[in-house]
Amino acid sequence: MTTQKKDTILKVDNIHHSYGKFKVLNGISLEVKRGGITALIGPNGAGKTTFYNVISGKFPPTRGKIYFNNIDITGFPPHKIVKLKLLRSFQITNIFPELTVEENILIPLILKRGKCYSFFKDLKKYKEFYIEAENIMNNLGLIEFKNRTVSELAYGDKRLVEIGITFASDPEMILLDEPTAGMNPAETERTVNLIKDLSEKSNVTFFITEHDMNVVFSVSEYIFVLHQGSLLAQGTPEEIKNNQEVKEAYLGGSV
Repeated sequence: MTTQKKDTILKVDNIHHSYGKFKVLNGISLEVKRGGITALIGPNGAGKTTFYNVISGKFPPTRGKIYFNNIDITGFPPHKIVKLKLLRSFQITNIFPELTVEENILIPLILKRGKCYSFFKDLKKYKEFYIEAENIMNNLGLIEFKNRTVSELAYGDKRLVEIGITFASDPEMILLDEPTAGMNPAETERTVNLIKDLSEKSNVTFFITEHDMNVVFSVSEYIFVLHQGSLLAQGTPEEIKNNQEVKEAYLGGSV
């Protein structure tokens, strides 16, 4: 039996980005296959955040091309990229803290269908939205907090709400920026298991940056390594673990 190759969902071709005379990205080319979990790692200052900013439309590349689902999205603004179902979940929580968990999930569900969320309307008429929101909260383990104000939640649960908001926007690909940053070991383990579960149950492609190498090697199927704005290595977790150049880039530390 032959294994069917996955097609490419994101292609980055010779991307450069500079801040004035300071070059941050230097000719990065890579392809992310559809489905599963791919990671982007690198030492501090490697250019990971700038790379995500360029892909998600926050900054246009100085040079190079970006393709999502074979569409040239180079220079597209973020809202146009979101409409194509490429979404980013930020390292700093991007939620509505004074609304309930359920309301946070409902807003993108309503907006993606062209409706207008209003505090002055009876949202009970949108029963299908509540059913979908409940399914998302169940998948994220947030159903017990549905009527809690997000500001009352623990940090790890707030991050899950943010992922829920992203999922409610019906993505094909999610850029997860440091999903376990600031979490304690229990919260990290819970989030890792959740990402694995969501990847297995959905057709969403996850592309994550993460400093915790234990997280990277436990969830990723394929890894790209940036160093000083260039692509240093790529491969399976086992190949990256045994790559001498990667070890040296991390200043001799274990990877």
